[in-house]
Amino acid sequence: MVALHGWGANAEDLASLAAYLQLPSYQLLFPNAPLPHPHAPNGRAWYALV
Repeated sequence: MVALHGWGANAEDLASLAAYLQLPSYQLLFPNAPLPHPHAPNGRAWYALV
């Protein structure tokens, strides 16, 4: 399962879901967006909002 974080968040925000979901037969992927967020130091963005 692939879970994408929201604008300004990062993959670490979703990592705690792995234990909560308890899906042993699934591989969970939490990728980071490719762009740095313009206003959040550790945040990421999937695309620019301009």
